[in-house]
Amino acid sequence: MIDRAWELADLDHVSNKRDFGALLRNVGTATAPKWERTDAHHGAPFTEAFQICDALRQNVVRAVDFDHDGKTDLLAGDCDGFVWCFKNRTNRLFPIFSAGKRLSAGGKPLSLAGSQGHARPDVCDWNNDGRIDLVVSDGAGTVTVFLNEGAKAKPALGPGRKVKGLDADGALRPIDRGTRSHVMVCDWDGDGKKDLIFSDQDNPGFYFLRNVATDAEPRFAAAKRLALRPYVRPNLGCFVDWDGDGRKDLIACKFEHSIRFYRNVGSNEPGSEPVFSDPDGVAIVKPYSIMMISGADVVDWNGDGDLDVLTGQGHGGSGIRFYERDYIQDCLNDTHPAVSVTSFQRAGPSFLDVVRRYADTMIEHGRDTYGPQKSGLLLSALDRLRLKPLEIRPAPPGGIRRGDRTGLPWRRLTGANPQLDQNLLRVLYVLSEITANPRYREVADQEIRWFFKNTRSRSTDLLPWGEHMSWDVILDRPISSGTALTHEFARPWVLWDRTFQLAGESARRFALGLWNHQIADHRTGAFDRHAPYDRHGPRDGRDFPRHGGFYIHTWAYAYKHTKEKTFLRAIETVLGRFERKRSTPKGPMQATMGPLDVHTAASMVPEPLASRLREFARVEDQLILDHLRKQYGRPDGTWSFRPTWQAGYASGVTADWAMFGWARYRQARKKAFRDLVAAVADAYVGTLPDEDVDVWPMSFSHVISAQVAAYKLTGRSVYLEQARRFARMAVEIFFQDSPLPRASFKTGHYETITGADSLALSLVEVHAAIHNLKVSIPANTIDR
Repeated sequence: MIDRAWELADLDHVSNKRDFGALLRNVGTATAPKWERTDAHHGAPFTEAFQICDALRQNVVRAVDFDHDGKTDLLAGDCDGFVWCFKNRTNRLFPIFSAGKRLSAGGKPLSLAGSQGHARPDVCDWNNDGRIDLVVSDGAGTVTVFLNEGAKAKPALGPGRKVKGLDADGALRPIDRGTRSHVMVCDWDGDGKKDLIFSDQDNPGFYFLRNVATDAEPRFAAAKRLALRPYVRPNLGCFVDWDGDGRKDLIACKFEHSIRFYRNVGSNEPGSEPVFSDPDGVAIVKPYSIMMISGADVVDWNGDGDLDVLTGQGHGGSGIRFYERDYIQDCLNDTHPAVSVTSFQRAGPSFLDVVRRYADTMIEHGRDTYGPQKSGLLLSALDRLRLKPLEIRPAPPGGIRRGDRTGLPWRRLTGANPQLDQNLLRVLYVLSEITANPRYREVADQEIRWFFKNTRSRSTDLLPWGEHMSWDVILDRPISSGTALTHEFARPWVLWDRTFQLAGESARRFALGLWNHQIADHRTGAFDRHAPYDRHGPRDGRDFPRHGGFYIHTWAYAYKHTKEKTFLRAIETVLGRFERKRSTPKGPMQATMGPLDVHTAASMVPEPLASRLREFARVEDQLILDHLRKQYGRPDGTWSFRPTWQAGYASGVTADWAMFGWARYRQARKKAFRDLVAAVADAYVGTLPDEDVDVWPMSFSHVISAQVAAYKLTGRSVYLEQARRFARMAVEIFFQDSPLPRASFKTGHYETITGADSLALSLVEVHAAIHNLKVSIPANTIDR
């Protein structure tokens, strides 16, 4: 039982120890418990019986030999406004610190509680008398200097005095800026005088306060904002030569999220300010969980010749953390060593290795070798431990309906659905290109060839794929998880060119079947997205617009490969239907089919139909953007998206809009779609899904691909860094110890209805972006 009392502190009696956490041992009986507080020597849970350096939560640390005994001590400010000293009792390499003691100033406990607490200290020789002084910012936005009036070996801080600077009117006043401020003392412009770098919660970004007096008696100019991209709760920070190029760089923090390196590429001339190569910087420390970053000090902590990082703790606890430079570099470069019996190996597979294991496992264990017909089709569900067809019907992932799964109702999932595995087929083609191994391509070719030639309905030429149907590899027949064999697209089929090469006549007959047996009225274009697979029976009902786009997309490829005018008529008919439905006298125009499929179709048909399709897409662009601006737009024209993770039937996640924007930008090169991609990617930076959400692989894949797309559009490294972070997380969460990803956070089996194939494609995208591969990676934009 843990006594969680670390929120409590007696500010009126600051000499009292602040309660943090303890083990309360029951020294009574089970029915009459009696609790006794227990320390580390009697079983409290502290590693190796040593208590952590408890500097309380939201602390900021500085490593300095405060008493000049040759050993590095720690000074840390806490959120209550106190500054603690942890004296090093051993040595530099293996330091063990005394219990923390609050510093005093002027004979009284040093307390900034009256200035809203949140003491953020820095150390320097403020008045050039050879002694270490303390400069502390606070929660109110002021800065106090405590001069050391003692001896070097026995520091004694004098009373605090407010540091002054020029305000906007040129008057010299105590510095008074925003809340929860943070100050750093350094010679920022190389003129030999101490300047201040400042941040706070109310003024986004970092600010330079230039020393306009002398080095021994500093006074400061009005704050000037640095040319760095701002974020909420900025923290400082050190001004050090991190990359060894002779120029001092800025190390700063996004509170609780990351420590960032801003590389200085300036002239380094005396009197010149730093110039930074990337306004976003590069995250050099980013813990798996937030709440573990509060300020940063950069020193050679263990005397090995390179700069390391120390940081405090946010809301999540009170410890002070040390990050060795080698560890930081391993995190950045994914080069963690792992010790084995005989050799050193990389700690984990690369993203490409993960995808290859997935593909190899599906080829070896996930293809149809069952029943009378050994089709070689990829199963759409498997047991991840046995690598065999499921023997039971597992509970579905969150948001998945019974009637959409690849199995008979209430029976095990033994179906193959190439539409749900389409991105896996695309990955197989890419793997052959990357690895020069034709096996991957051959497996994808065999799937397409066999499926189109052998599974079409004899009555309608429709296929058992998509939303409700699949091919049962045990029974060797089409099945549905519903009560009828119902044909419905789940996503567009984007492999038509390859399909016509492999099974041209079968592809042609399917396209004709789509016209003859899905479209109920060839005059008006009326249809229902549902049509019987095994008999003629189209109806006029739920003509969902996106399905109209899928049909037009199909017929355009059919015309491209056959030149049959029937397909042009089919396109004109369905296009006309949605031109009419979009423009009604009852109200404003509304988007229907969207621009993506009709724009693609326009490139394959003759005029004037091609221009008509492009114009339709242009108007759809405007209608969709107008709709999005009403939902997510700000008055200044920027976007305000909220990152979401839960997908389900007929609902997606916010990242889906980035996939739409990326697909449309690739077609039309419109700035609005470029901005849309970046805005959605920004919304996910630094976020995590809630633990109670049953997240799908598809949701992660779109978040990852959104970051990759934003990186390709802007060149900003922050997006590639986020793509890597989300990709690593996805590998850990979904693949775990299996070569196959699980269907969701809360399930343990493999089932592609939730986008395992899209996750694989997104991992290939990240690999290609990291290594700057020249191989063409298909866009992860078909889940719509």
